[in-house]
Amino acid sequence: MTEKINTFQITMLIILFQIGSAIVLGIGRDAGKASWIALLAGTVIGILFFFLYTLIYSLGKKSTMKDLLCFSFGKFVGSFLAFLYALYFFYISARVLGDFAFFIQNEFLTVSSFLVKVTLILTIGYIAYLGIETLGRSGEVLFFITLIILVPIFSFFFISNTMDFHNLRPIREDLNKVMKALYPLLITVPFGELVVFFTLFKYVDDFRTFIKRGWFGVLASGFLLATVSVLTLGALSKELVAEFNFPFVKAVQNINIEFLPHLEIIIIIIFMIGGIIKISIFFHGGIEILSTLFHIKNYKRLIIPVLFCIFFITIIFMKNYFEHITVGLKLVPYYLHFPFQIGIPLCMLVSLFVRNMLSKKNLSG
Repeated sequence: MTEKINTFQITMLIILFQIGSAIVLGIGRDAGKASWIALLAGTVIGILFFFLYTLIYSLGKKSTMKDLLCFSFGKFVGSFLAFLYALYFFYISARVLGDFAFFIQNEFLTVSSFLVKVTLILTIGYIAYLGIETLGRSGEVLFFITLIILVPIFSFFFISNTMDFHNLRPIREDLNKVMKALYPLLITVPFGELVVFFTLFKYVDDFRTFIKRGWFGVLASGFLLATVSVLTLGALSKELVAEFNFPFVKAVQNINIEFLPHLEIIIIIIFMIGGIIKISIFFHGGIEILSTLFHIKNYKRLIIPVLFCIFFITIIFMKNYFEHITVGLKLVPYYLHFPFQIGIPLCMLVSLFVRNMLSKKNLSG
């Protein structure tokens, strides 16, 4: 029996996926006081990504990403690209896992990053074993938990007089930095990472309805991230935002509510929810491709060996935060994100358009 998720569930997964680690990492901060504008601009680009990917999938009329790539580029090239996509998804899973470990270690100095990674790896493996329907249902519940936590915290910024609106003005001096923040980081993270949803499209029970409504997930997550940016700037100032590794957590620490101390711990819950969903989707996407590529009927056989490989990557290649963040900012966007998120999908779109035009001519002829 084929697993299915409905439009609402996958839309909630998109929201949680895009919030992911982005909510505490301070993405868009390169734009200074205009960071929230950069995030809104990135949201528009993210919606374009959504329609690009759903259009490609609709034109290809293929159930798996591997079949879609083979149909677009031929069996040999398509299979090779599918394998590269699997490796790409696994590597990004490892990077998000690294974000987790460094964040927890930064907030709780006594906690071992090794222990954090092991705990999360086991959680991701269990979610993968339960299947995509469980992930979809979990997305529904976790989205509402996220809202229940975020909405009061957003209001506390104003109730406690933590916000200083002078920190948000003037915007004009930083407007020229919006493009710097967008390219290449905001274009690719988190919005371009929607490319992994190619592997989930086949599970959607009503894909036409999803095309009409699913973009709301991108809009909602972008709006949430822009709101976080405004609150962080108002509480800290752009100079302090640039200083901290996790500025939103520092902003929440500034909230002075006597009966609710240590609100930053609640933010860790949000980070955990979004991060686990993000890693789970990337992980599922990778093993989905490998199972179809190597004709493995039960993808669950791949869970343990692939999780071990991801864990190995984080141990060997992500030893300290400086190295981790430098690779993520300087190398990954150009050498991984752009080819896999933009270059290959655009080539797929052209190929599928040509194939569809030729098939129509052959039918009419």
